[in-house]
Amino acid sequence: LQITYGDGTSLSVLLQGSGTAPMLVYTLIQNGKTATVTPPGPIALPDTNVGSTSSVVVRVQNTGNGSTTIGSISTAAPYQVTGGPVLPKTLNTNDSFTFTLTFAPTAPGAQNSQLLVGTDLFNLTGKGLGSNLQFSYVSAGATVTIGTNGVTAVVFSPVQVTKTASIPFTVTNTGTLPAVVSNIAIQGTNSPFSVSGTPALPKSLA
Repeated sequence: LQITYGDGTSLSVLLQGSGTAPMLVYTLIQNGKTATVTPPGPIALPDTNVGSTSSVVVRVQNTGNGSTTIGSISTAAPYQVTGGPVLPKTLNTNDSFTFTLTFAPTAPGAQNSQLLVGTDLFNLTGKGLGSNLQFSYVSAGATVTIGTNGVTAVVFSPVQVTKTASIPFTVTNTGTLPAVVSNIAIQGTNSPFSVSGTPALPKSLA
């Protein structure tokens, strides 16, 4: 700061100040290894078998020179947060806490979500491993997939008694791991339905 007087003399004064602000550092801890991640990430969880889980510990540390308060930690299925602190949690300088982020895939394939820590948002990525058999057939020249658009059965057009009708039926593995089909059969001993052209069983579908 410089002050100039009416007689032409001046005075200079040095100014010094220090700003205060929190700074959150996020560290992932898994299998003894650590990695720093910043919003929006992503945070990638290991490929996990459907029905199993994988986890990573997240450490939140305030390395700034001001305090901050974390009011909430949330995510959505197939991810979940456990083992965190009682919220709201105030972090002063160098304070930290940890929580566990778990991935529990319910279906094969990529399953993404988001993690919200206070106001910091992270993208979550994970891949479920498993087989997934999809069944379809051809009707009136169109492919119909069972389990989609309300389709729950193989529907034949009316067939005259003593006549026959056939429908091509396809089994496809849309999962991420091979599937083994060991049996293809019609239930019931007196059923009017039958199958033909089946592959040699057991059949492995990549």
